[in-house]
Amino acid sequence: MGKNLLKGKLTDLLKITTPAYVHSASTYISLLKHEIYNIEKFLLLAHEKGVLNNPLERIQLVTTAMLSSIHTGVLMNGIKSPLNPILGETTCETTENGSMLYTEQTSHHPPISHF
Repeated sequence: MGKNLLKGKLTDLLKITTPAYVHSASTYISLLKHEIYNIEKFLLLAHEKGVLNNPLERIQLVTTAMLSSIHTGVLMNGIKSPLNPILGETTCETTENGSMLYTEQTSHHPPISHF
């Protein structure tokens, strides 16, 4: 493998199997809730501030929500990578405010999830 790496043959690196302990016990779709954890809070804040019609302030709040959700996802799951998504997998979660979050894995390659 080292010789191929020095020759620039990086495709061999993609074929290396990883041990099970580096993966999370959950699939990507079940961890999606951690990625969008703060979006609801920031959208409610935007509604309270009355900035939903102001595109600049709205994009600032959405960007802040997405960046803070990365931090939340790492705190909730750690740095373990999720298992491959399963085509057609669905989840239904209830948020802290009582909203319903429905997710579905609609494509395997490339992995596309809808919520």
